[in-house]
Amino acid sequence: MRSLLTIATIFFCHSSFALEAFGGPGMTPVWSSAKKTQVGSFFEEIGDSLSPIWFTSSEGVMTELYFPTVDRAQLRDSQILITGEDFFSEERKNTYHEVIVHSPSLATQKNTDPQNRFSISRTLFSLKNEAVVVEKVEITANTDGLNFYLLTNSHLGNTGYFDSAFVENDKSFSFKDEGDLLRVFSSTSFDKQSVGFVGVSDGYQDLKDDRVMDFSFSRALDGNVASTGRWSIPAKKGSYTIWLAYDLGGQHHAKDDYSYELAEYENTWRGYLSGLKKPYGMSAEEWVR
Repeated sequence: MRSLLTIATIFFCHSSFALEAFGGPGMTPVWSSAKKTQVGSFFEEIGDSLSPIWFTSSEGVMTELYFPTVDRAQLRDSQILITGEDFFSEERKNTYHEVIVHSPSLATQKNTDPQNRFSISRTLFSLKNEAVVVEKVEITANTDGLNFYLLTNSHLGNTGYFDSAFVENDKSFSFKDEGDLLRVFSSTSFDKQSVGFVGVSDGYQDLKDDRVMDFSFSRALDGNVASTGRWSIPAKKGSYTIWLAYDLGGQHHAKDDYSYELAEYENTWRGYLSGLKKPYGMSAEEWVR
């Protein structure tokens, strides 16, 4: 009887109904690849520091965010996991990566499934007078039955140790470590959410074998943590645009559309570049395009 009770207790603690994730502190944290595709920040005049946040990307996805100085990382990476009836795909490792340059300050990273079942385009920029990075995510499903999950691994205060992750509501997660705070907002809601310890109870571990999200933990305390959310978009062929906001300043009010802010980001850099001496043989249009 005692053995049955013990087994039942362990099952309950590790079930999807448990509040706190198991497996802490998780695997030893590691940083993302140093082979960066993009580094960016909002243009500010010398002496200003109202937008003290820098973003990077590598292998098709967003990697380290730096705040409030360029040597203090707060994030490892944020990518998308994809499941279908008979496959599991990790955006960073299992897609072809293409970089589309729009201007010296703006680029889109397009990640395409080798079998052309889906593609994901990401455009990164940051906001004026805020410590917020925004990502415009455009998902194209070329077949029915696909689900898309956002997987985010914080590394607050220059380390992946000692972070805690929380489900806030059906559109947001938060990560905390002493004086550092990261909030992640999505314009599209999630119909399934969980947080867990990397390598043990995170969304990648949950999905990779059976492609079903079983965990729904609402907090993971003091370790190497990650959040996972399945977007509530139809599992049908089609295209979907999602805006993600990564707030390190703690004061951001999330929006459902950041088109104006995207144009502002590019135009501010364009204005600065147009005032510089252009390289010999290059037209003004080529210089700022």
